[in-house]
Amino acid sequence: MENSRRQNNVNVLAKTKDTEPNLETGIKPELNTNSNAFYGIGCGQNPYRKRLQKLLNFWNKLVRGRRIDYFICDGTLLGYQRNLDFLPYDHDIDICVNKTHFSTLLKLESKRPIRVKDKRPHLIISKPLANGMRLNCKGILVDTKMDACSIVSPAARVILGDVNFIDVYPYTKGEIYSRAPKLQFEISDVYPTKPCWLAGIATRCPSKPESMLEKVYGKKAVQNPSHICIKHQFVAARLDERENELPWSIQRVNRFILKRFKTKSL
Repeated sequence: MENSRRQNNVNVLAKTKDTEPNLETGIKPELNTNSNAFYGIGCGQNPYRKRLQKLLNFWNKLVRGRRIDYFICDGTLLGYQRNLDFLPYDHDIDICVNKTHFSTLLKLESKRPIRVKDKRPHLIISKPLANGMRLNCKGILVDTKMDACSIVSPAARVILGDVNFIDVYPYTKGEIYSRAPKLQFEISDVYPTKPCWLAGIATRCPSKPESMLEKVYGKKAVQNPSHICIKHQFVAARLDERENELPWSIQRVNRFILKRFKTKSL
C-alpha cells in the first residue's frame, strides 16, 4: 500500500463544503429503519439503545467547537451501513480520532474520583505506566483492571456505568489512514468524512464505508450479520469464510462475541 515514491509525496486533502447537521442534543424524529431484514424477527432493538444515544450526544457536546477530526468505525459503522442504527447485540460505540487531535481530548478528561453509577458519561484517557500500572476510578494506582476506569486499551473511553461506553481509537494520517500495521486504508476510503445520522443522532462517517468494512470484516459483512434472531434470541451465524485473513485483534473480538451470545438472549 505504501512505496518509497508515495512516501515522498505530500497528500493534501481538499476541504469540501458540506452541510453540517445540527449537533445539538436530540433525536431525528423522521428516522425509520427496519432491522428485521438483516437480523430476523422477534428480538427487537438494542436494549442499550437509549444509553448509546446518550453517549453519542455526549460525544457531540464534547467535540463541538473543537478541531477534532473523527468518524464512527468498526462495529458502529457496520450497524450504520446496515440500517442507520446500532448493532442490536452491541453495547458500545467505536469512534476513530486523528492522533494529532488527541491532545485536545487529554484536556477534557474527567477528574478522579469518578462516580461510575451517577448515570453520567465520563471521559477516561488510558495512561498505562510501568509494569501495567494504571489509575482506577478512585484515582488509585492498580496493576489490573478493577473498574471501568482502570484500562490500558483503547487509548480513550467514554464510560456510562459499567457496561456501556465509547471506545476511542487514535489513527495516523499521511499517505494512508492507519489504525494499526494491519489496518491500513487508502485516504480516499476515509476522506473527506461526511455528516451522517446514527440512531437518529448526528455524527460523522468515512467517505467510503463499504470499502472500509470489507477490509476489516471481509466481503458481504454488511449483508451477513454475525448473529441472527431465532426464537427471540440472538444466536451465532456462520462466520465469514475470510475470518482467518482478518487481523488477530478482530478475530479475538469475533470469538468473544460468539462465546458470549451463542446461547444467551439479550
